[in-house]
Amino acid sequence: ITPVRERWHGLTADALQANGGAPIDIAQHLLAAGRSDEAVPLCLIAAEKAELEYAHADAAALYERILPHLGEEEGQRATVLCRLGAAYWGAAQPSAAYGYLDAGVGLLDRAGDVRGAAHYRLIQGQCAWEIGKSEEAPRHYERARTELEADGPSRDLAYAYVNLARVSLTALDANAVVLQAGKAMTIADSAAAGDIMVRAQTLLGVGQALSGNVDDGLRTLNRGFENAMRLRLHSTALSAATNSTILRCNSYRAAEALDRLELLQQVPESPAKALATSHIEGLASYPLGELPRAALAYEREMSIGRTVGHPRHIIRGRKGLADCLFGMGRDSEASAINPEGQELDGFEDRVWGTMATIRRRLYHYDLAGIDESARLIF
Repeated sequence: ITPVRERWHGLTADALQANGGAPIDIAQHLLAAGRSDEAVPLCLIAAEKAELEYAHADAAALYERILPHLGEEEGQRATVLCRLGAAYWGAAQPSAAYGYLDAGVGLLDRAGDVRGAAHYRLIQGQCAWEIGKSEEAPRHYERARTELEADGPSRDLAYAYVNLARVSLTALDANAVVLQAGKAMTIADSAAAGDIMVRAQTLLGVGQALSGNVDDGLRTLNRGFENAMRLRLHSTALSAATNSTILRCNSYRAAEALDRLELLQQVPESPAKALATSHIEGLASYPLGELPRAALAYEREMSIGRTVGHPRHIIRGRKGLADCLFGMGRDSEASAINPEGQELDGFEDRVWGTMATIRRRLYHYDLAGIDESARLIF
C-alpha cells in the first residue's frame, strides 16, 4: 500500500506544481511521496512567508517538519535550526526556542559565519532573559556588539544596543538606558532600520520617565506604540503598552493604564498578546482596588505562561495572584502559591514585585524587611 500512496502523493504534487499550487501544499505531498530533496526548498519558502505574516507558530512547525530531511551540509542545518528557534521565540515560546538557537549558533560559529551567528545570538540573548537565564543574556549581547561593531552601522548592531539598553533598564540605570537607546536610534537611522528605531524609541521613553520626566517618557512611548502598529511590529507595540502601564501605575495613574487594553484591540490575537493583556489588566486593576479582576488576570497569565513555556510570565502570574489573595485577606493561600526565591530582575518585575513584598512586610510590621526590600529599587 505504501508505494501506491507515495505514487499518488507524487502525482498530486506534480499536478499542483503544474497548476501553480501553494508551496506548502506541494511540499506536504512531496514529503509524503518520499521526495524530500524537492520538498525542503518549498517548505523553506512557505515558512518564510508564514514569518512575514506573523504566523510564527506555523513557521516553526514547518521548520521542525523538515529537520529530519536535511542533508549533511552544516550551513543549511545551522540556518534552519536558527530560523526554527527565531520562529518559536516569535510565537512566545522562548523555552522551545533556546535549544534550537544554541545549536544553530554553535554551528554558525564553527563555520566562521560571524555576522550570521551575531544576528541569532541577539535572539538567543532575548530567550535567555525570558526563561530566567538573566546573567547569560548580557554576554550574548556584548559578544554580538563586539563582532558587529567593526563592520559599521547595521540593523543588527542597532539591535545589539537596544538589548544592552534593556540590560541597563534591568539595573534601573536611567542614564545608561537613554544613552544606549539614543545610540541605537542613531545607528538604526544610518542603517535605514525603521523597525529597530521604533524598538529603541520605546526604551528611550522608559529611560526618560525613570529620569524623572514621566510625561515626556509617556509621550515617547505613545509615539513608539503608534509607530510600532504602523510597521506591524506587534511585539514592540505590546512592550510599549506594558511599560506605559507600569509607569502610569507607579505614578498613581492606574485608571489611565486600563486604556492600554483598548489600544491593544488593534493587535492581532497571539499568545504574546494574551500574556501582555493579562499582565496589564492585573497591574492596572490592583491599585484601583479591583482585586478579584486582577486575580483572574494573573491566573490567566500564569496559565498561558505554562501552556507556551514562558517561565517569566508563570512567575509574574504567581506573584501577582499571591499579592491579590493577600489583599483579599486570604493570607494562607497567598503564602502557599508565592514562589519565594524565584525573583525576576526586569524593570517591571523589580519595581512591581518589590513593592508587593513591601506591602506584605508592612502588614506584618517587619520594618527591617521593608528597609531591605526598599533598597532594591531606591
